Amino acid sequence: MIPWFVTCAAILSSLAFGQDTRQLPLMPWPASVKTSAVSGRLVIDASFSVGLESHADPRLRKTAAMFLNDLRRHTGMLPLDFSIAALGKSQLNIHCDRRSKQVPALGEDESYTLEVTPSGGKLSAPTTLGVMRGLQTFLQLIETTPQGFAVPAVVIEDQPR
Repeated sequence: MIPWFVTCAAILSSLAFGQDTRQLPLMPWPASVKTSAVSGRLVIDASFSVGLESHADPRLRKTAAMFLNDLRRHTGMLPLDFSIAALGKSQLNIHCDRRSKQVPALGEDESYTLEVTPSGGKLSAPTTLGVMRGLQTFLQLIETTPQGFAVPAVVIEDQPR
């Protein structure tokens, strides 16, 4: 039998740190999933935008545009909603170190880090392929809340295993 104070401590710690990450609808499960230091959710509304560096390659821009189309379908918002903006002026900022190979190759770096807070998100990846993986994870995190569509505050690091 588990002592009552152990049970109380477990319940209080789960409340203090927000959502239990085991409840997130992610498939496949990322290498590392942690609740963000700042609890809450990033609300997705009609003003949602994705920020890209001005020198972003065309495939990264196309990847962001495809993500926004998927986001529109996922949320049911109008085709005029959402946009691609400059870094720092958007709700989700994407940083990509370099282009992926024209044709994906075995062993290509698909890693990414996704950090979401109530004030915004940041997706960092060494390649465009990593950005694509991170954007798919972001889509899986979208949930319906009393405030509308939102993504919980989390920090995810993933790479092929």
